[in-house]
Amino acid sequence: MKGQAKKAAFDYCEQLRIRNILTMLDMNARGELTVFERRDLYAALDNERTRTALRID
Repeated sequence: MKGQAKKAAFDYCEQLRIRNILTMLDMNARGELTVFERRDLYAALDNERTRTALRID
């Protein structure tokens, strides 16, 4: 049961992380991000796991 709980927690955290990135992309499109927030967004998008989850080539 520990393994299943650990995987469920990881999956939930991944969902929150991806949702946060999508929110930041939306805010960036509206010009609402600061330079520092934009830098964090670009760093998150430069992650292979994120690119796979968002299906970015």
